[in-house]
Amino acid sequence: MRKISEEMENNVVSLTDNGCTTRKISKRLGISQSAVIAVQKRRNVTPKPQVAGRKKLLKDSDARLMMSEMRKNKLLTPKGASLVINKKVSEWTARRALRDIGYISSVKKNKPALSALLSKLDH
Repeated sequence: MRKISEEMENNVVSLTDNGCTTRKISKRLGISQSAVIAVQKRRNVTPKPQVAGRKKLLKDSDARLMMSEMRKNKLLTPKGASLVINKKVSEWTARRALRDIGYISSVKKNKPALSALLSKLDH
């Protein structure tokens, strides 16, 4: 492995600080990816994490607003709560955002058709 010049190392650091990926830096400067990583480690420079996937339509703050609106109005659904805070999203997106912040709906238990007392009286 050949020695990388001080100027090349400075270029790697500046490109890393500007948000370039390791692959882009190696192609732009004509050195290997492992050499770029070695310079980043030696200079204690960490690349910015790359955000993957789609952006969220509802942030956590929006979900908390929806949750407070649903607590105020017991009959409000997640879809209705999203419309109250002026966000047009599907019902399932609203439900997912609420679930992500830890707000889980409770399902009422079905009562039996006959209570234990009435079923004893019938026999």
